[in-house]
Amino acid sequence: MNKKKWLNQNVMVDEWGRPPSLADVPLTVMSRTEMFKKRNMDKKEIDRIWNVMKEYGSDKTDFNKDLLFDRKKGTYYYKKEKK
Repeated sequence: MNKKKWLNQNVMVDEWGRPPSLADVPLTVMSRTEMFKKRNMDKKEIDRIWNVMKEYGSDKTDFNKDLLFDRKKGTYYYKKEKK
C-alpha cells in the first residue's frame, strides 16, 4: 500500500479523532488524513507513523491501539518505535 492510499483509508474514531475506548463517546468514520488534522499532528509526525507502518506492516499494527501520546513532548509515537 502506498502512503496516499493509507492516508485515505477510513478509520473508526471518536469525534475528536481519538481511538475508540470504553468511554461513552459517539464514534464516527473518517479518513486518516482527517483524523491526523483533528489530532493536530504535523507532517513530521505523520511521516514517522507512516515509516513505522511500512516497517511493521499495517496488518500487524493496530493503528489506534499502538499509537500513544507523549505528554512531555506533546507528540504521538508507536509502542513498537525505539525511543
